[in-house]
Formats: sequence, structure tokens, C-alpha cells
Amino acid sequence: MKLTFTMLLAMFFINTYAQEIQKLEFCNCIDKIEQISPQLNGKYERICDNQINETGAFKNGKKDGEWITYSKKGTIIRKLSYDEGKLNGNVELLFFNGKTKLKGAFTKGKQNGEWIYYNSNGKALMQGEYDNGKPIKIWTINKGSKAIIQYDFNSSNYLSNGKPDLRKSGFFMRNDNTGEYFFYYFSPKQFIAETAPLGGHRFTQNLLLDLFEIPLDYWDTYISYEYKAKVTLTPDHQSNFVIALSNEEYDFEKEPTYPFIIKTNPDSKIKKIDHTELSKQLLAFKIDEAFSLLPPWVYAGKAEIDIHIPYVVNRLVDFSKPAERKYN
Repeated sequence: MKLTFTMLLAMFFINTYAQEIQKLEFCNCIDKIEQISPQLNGKYERICDNQINETGAFKNGKKDGEWITYSKKGTIIRKLSYDEGKLNGNVELLFFNGKTKLKGAFTKGKQNGEWIYYNSNGKALMQGEYDNGKPIKIWTINKGSKAIIQYDFNSSNYLSNGKPDLRKSGFFMRNDNTGEYFFYYFSPKQFIAETAPLGGHRFTQNLLLDLFEIPLDYWDTYISYEYKAKVTLTPDHQSNFVIALSNEEYDFEKEPTYPFIIKTNPDSKIKKIDHTELSKQLLAFKIDEAFSLLPPWVYAGKAEIDIHIPYVVNRLVDFSKPAERKYN
């Protein structure tokens, strides 16, 4: 059969603008993407309750261009840019109430310029500067309006080292995505080490609570995923990491663990869902992204550290036993 020019043109447009659509009826969401297999490619869009929840694009399996997440009320809560998998450009995170959570910037995967973390009341929690991935000058952690921790990265010395505010297990928090509240749980034991992010491991766990996102397709479902971040450090306090799913045994009390263990609603409202492979990939990207936004590490002689990251929704964990691993 001879193809006419019109038929060829029609086939071109069909192939160019074809979308794969996955309906997530349990959360009233639709995922649209140009290509899933053999790797993610093209524009991505999630629509929930007939309004846009997230937009972005992939290139050869990696995030590319601007990614924006909107809350259920339609306001922007996350705005980041990528260049073929590397964070590149301004970073802005906001609380559900519209107040700024974090402002910073990357250049080809390296933090640059001034970074400021805020609490939900709009006050600066922590701030400092980077130069091409290297923390420089004095970084400060505040408690209210008072500076309680100050570290001079140029001279590698603490100017002051007090105790930051820490949340307690069972803390009541608000999800920026839905506006609903959830409970957060963690082990009462604290892992203390000199080589750690500024403020220490427990402070970083608290901060990661605000940096993690709970996507709409995971809210009110059961999951228990376990990741491990392998962090490498240099004497000038630069850090790199790689995160992957893990099935290794570990001890909460003897190894640094950044648990994200939450309860969103009573069991009667929780759904048993087999999440799509696309959903799992999108969540893995978000966990990697959140870890990228952590404050600088203070190098104190240890160049490699493994951080365990249980990401658990609506499955309570017995901290006296190894983490329960249930992948769905």
C-alpha cells in the first residue's frame, strides 16, 4: 500500500504526541507521560481531582527541565529545575500555608550561592553559602531569633554548638500536598557522630520531614520501602551520595537512620494498593531529590557513611527489631 503525504504526516503527529495514560482511581489521579518503556521520556503530567498536581519532563530516563508540584488548593509547593538528571537552577519549596520553606540554587548538580531554610512561621531556621558544591563561610542554625549553632566552613571550626529544636515522636504535621495532618514516628535512640550534617543526625531527620514529599498516590495507602544512601565526603566538606533500594539488615541504635515513618489516618480509611511501576519510580526520584536538599555535612575524619532511609506510610515499626520490609 502506498502511503500518501497526508497519511505520513498524520502518523508523525500521532507518534510525536502520543501519551501513555495511567488512571489511579483510588486517589482520583491520572498520570500522563509520552514514554514509559524502555525508559521514561517526554512530558509528564499528573492530574488529580481535575486539576494539575505535578508537571515536568524526562530525557533518557532522567528528570529534565522545570518540575513543579501544586497543592490540592492549586498553589505551588515545589519548583525545581533539572538538566538531564542534575539539579540545575533555582530551588523553591513552600509550606501548604504559602510561606517559603527553602530557597537555594544548583549549578549542574552542585549547590551554589545562599541557601536559607525556614520554619512554618516564616523565620529563618538555617542559612549559609555554597561555592560550586563546597560550603563556605559561616553557616548558622537558629532557635527562634537566636543563633545556637554556628560553623565556620572556611576554618572548619564551631563558633558555637548548642542544641537545636527537635520534634518528638508522635509529632503532628501537615502535608503540604493535601493540607491534611499526619503523625510522625521515630526511634527514641539518637545516633551521635562527629561526621554528620550540620546540626547532627537527629536535627537532619527533623529537617528531612519537611523536605520529603508525600505524593497523592501514597497518601492513605500502605507502603514500607527501604533505601540506603551511600555518602562520600572530602576534607573540605563537599559531599556526594547515591541512593538505592536496600534489603540489608541494620540496627536503628548503631547505625545512622533517617526514618520517614508516618500515619495518615485510621486504618478504616487506608487502602491496600498495588502501586504502579511509574509511581515507584517517581517516588524514588523524590527521595533522591529530598536528600539533595539537606544541609552541608561537617567532615570529621570519616569519608564514607551509609544512611538507612525507611520510607513507611501507615505501617508502624517496632524499633526493637530490624525494619519490616514489605514492597508492593
